[in-house]
Amino acid sequence: MSVEGDALKCVAKHGSSLQWPLGTTRLLTRDWVTGRAVIDRTAVHVADLQAEQREFPQGAAYARQYGHRTTLAVPLLREGFAIGAILIHRAEVQPFTTRQIDLVQNFAAQAVIAIENARLLNELRQSLQQQTATADVLKVISRSTFDLQTVLETLVQSAARLCGADMANLLRPKGEVFQFAASYGHGRKYREHMESHAIPVGRGSVAGRTLLEGKTIQIPDVFADPEYKFTEAAKIAGFRTTLGVPLLREGTPIGVITLQRRTVQPFTDKQIELVTTFADQAVIARDGPAHTRGDGVDAAPRRLPQHQLGGSRGGYPPACHRRCDRAVRPRSENRAAVIRNP
Repeated sequence: MSVEGDALKCVAKHGSSLQWPLGTTRLLTRDWVTGRAVIDRTAVHVADLQAEQREFPQGAAYARQYGHRTTLAVPLLREGFAIGAILIHRAEVQPFTTRQIDLVQNFAAQAVIAIENARLLNELRQSLQQQTATADVLKVISRSTFDLQTVLETLVQSAARLCGADMANLLRPKGEVFQFAASYGHGRKYREHMESHAIPVGRGSVAGRTLLEGKTIQIPDVFADPEYKFTEAAKIAGFRTTLGVPLLREGTPIGVITLQRRTVQPFTDKQIELVTTFADQAVIARDGPAHTRGDGVDAAPRRLPQHQLGGSRGGYPPACHRRCDRAVRPRSENRAAVIRNP
């Protein structure tokens, strides 16, 4: 069994007992043997659990219901904290020997090592996936200089896939409402609904709240949030948990990436950090070589700030002017220019 918050969850079992079907959770208390073993962080051995109504009222009731008697629970301890437990029991009154208890404790220690190794391997795998996805996005940015839409769709899809989200959007404010710049995972009914129900820039949506506060906003359950107003859209799309991460340009929010899950399952800090990375890349893509205004029309080429150019002329690097000077002298010309593609 593994500790999940204030409960224990059955993650593996052996034998024909109907007790503890896989996936079953039970609140952690000291009224049953495994709960006490986890809370006290020590092995608990009971010779006849059915006879221990006063000491283990809940455990004794379970024993009578499922027909077991002798019971042993050993906690799984990692750095002094219980992360789970091994529970074994017998249908007859036959206490476990000291050697048998020591053996179960040894198995518990090995289980902790195996769980930790699996966790580290999973983190390594996730890290490699994130690095690969980030590299893929950067490739798309570099190859799609004048195709911003492809870049944004790749960012949204990668963010959803790597963070275990079912749906994702990238929204940009236009006036008092949001426009969808890219979307992933939403069905036709949701898209049709949103065409006639624009999201206003306000606290009634995760996007609006994120833009107004200029920081990451997570709503664990949209149906339990008193400020959330787009419950009809959430019902159509079928999501519960939603996350909003701002696109920040020099500290000012210019858009929002939102992720949704169909279940109530908040995003982790690592997942939020990853979405923030994608949000930064979205800003880079928008402000990159094909720098555009809000209406999508290419703006004038950006010049470097004067303080970064060491007193250059016209806002262009000194190297450009030196090339012009060299081009002029051999031909006795008095004018030359370096021309860049916008």
